[in-house]
Amino acid sequence: MSKIESKYDPIFHGYIMEDTYGCLSPEDSKQWMKMFYWSEKYVSKNFCDRLQYIRNCGSKLVRNAKYGYIIRPVLGVYGWKNKAVYEQNRKILVPYQRLLVLMLKKLREIYP
Repeated sequence: MSKIESKYDPIFHGYIMEDTYGCLSPEDSKQWMKMFYWSEKYVSKNFCDRLQYIRNCGSKLVRNAKYGYIIRPVLGVYGWKNKAVYEQNRKILVPYQRLLVLMLKKLREIYP
């Protein structure tokens, strides 16, 4: 399984985030990168780390009429062991639920 890494770039004097799970799910990598950026810049590193964990373990963004996008777990070899494990782990996003919903809706405006 791939992981999401941050690399230090001295030219930009900071860290550049990389969605290395994107090789398994390239169709939504730009959207995840946008969410990582927004979460760290406007909310907290903690929120960004939690989103990265959910992505890294195997999650995709899927278009949704009500929420813009939803986070859908990938189950199996390149994802979560089963739906119950995902459901337990996704609770780390609950403190940021309102902000996450806003971000998912904003993503849909940018990536229709």
